[in-house]
Amino acid sequence: FFKQKTAYEMLRSLVGSEMCIRDRGELFIKNCAKCHGESGNGYGPVTQGFTTWPRQLWVWHNTGPETDGYIYWFITYGRSDMPPWGVILSDKEKWDLVSYVKTIKPPTSE
Repeated sequence: FFKQKTAYEMLRSLVGSEMCIRDRGELFIKNCAKCHGESGNGYGPVTQGFTTWPRQLWVWHNTGPETDGYIYWFITYGRSDMPPWGVILSDKEKWDLVSYVKTIKPPTSE
């Protein structure tokens, strides 16, 4: 029998597509980099005066699928100084950001 995919499964299947890869970087720059920084280091240009520093997003680099829901929850509902992006972004955009966050590499020591 044909098994119907859930919305989550359909959105997750788009993660590696070329269009998704381009779009998620643009989404990050537009919506997240102001606070998290373009490199995900947590030192974006608008963070002065925040009560807590934005999380360094590279900690999620190459984490498994078990972290997806956790990251999605934070994007959707926010916390502390982070606004709830769930009222602004579509479900697909939020999943695209989850995927992008997991590609941010930690800083290298040279």
